[in-house]
Amino acid sequence: MDIKELIQDASIRRVLFVDDDLRDRPTLREVDLASHPSHLVSDILRDADDDDTEELISIASEHGAKSGNENELFDSLHKPQVLAAAPDSIRVPYETARDKIKDAGAPVRKIIEWVKEWTGHDPVLRTVPSATVQAPADIFDLLVIDYYLVGDSEAETAPYIRRMLDLHEKEDKPLLVVLMTSNGGGVVANMQTIKTDISRSSARFRILEKPSPAPGNGGLIAKERWAQALTQLATQRRLIIPMENFVRA
Repeated sequence: MDIKELIQDASIRRVLFVDDDLRDRPTLREVDLASHPSHLVSDILRDADDDDTEELISIASEHGAKSGNENELFDSLHKPQVLAAAPDSIRVPYETARDKIKDAGAPVRKIIEWVKEWTGHDPVLRTVPSATVQAPADIFDLLVIDYYLVGDSEAETAPYIRRMLDLHEKEDKPLLVVLMTSNGGGVVANMQTIKTDISRSSARFRILEKPSPAPGNGGLIAKERWAQALTQLATQRRLIIPMENFVRA
């Protein structure tokens, strides 16, 4: 059987991706990093007397956006009409930061296309882990999650995976998990800690690197590795629960 048939045979249909690189809006901190050091966007928005702030308030109001404080003014930039008309001192750093996150998300979006091709279903996409999980909204066949999940830190990754695995404890078919990263060495080095934290068979886990955003054959090689890993998970899925029950017995 080819990968599509194996995945169908293993009933891998509902797939969840969790990765903050899937965001389409920058944070204020990211916009500040793209600003001139002497003219940070956060400083502009805090200064009610700044000419650019006054102009942005007028533009936001014109387009029905709130502008009562710094956070509301920043949120108004998420409206394309407001951003397009905003002063250059605000618009240019915002667009620079937004384009940077778009570039950072390109590798995971490529993986999403592969998974959609293999499963025949659109994956569910989330940018942050849910603090609470419940059925049926959080019942999936495969969880694909960025190891460095929030703010380039893995602190929230294992707790979220544990919550998801606990939710699926009584499901007929086990939840499969792929940890994806741009730094495979860092994840491999921490794998023993991850296994201890999660307390599940490694048969349901794979660690895979995101494809390089650079053009070339690297994308094809990465796709082959992802296909091989998902083929293994699909083949082993029916054996995982009996294996884990045997180990616990």
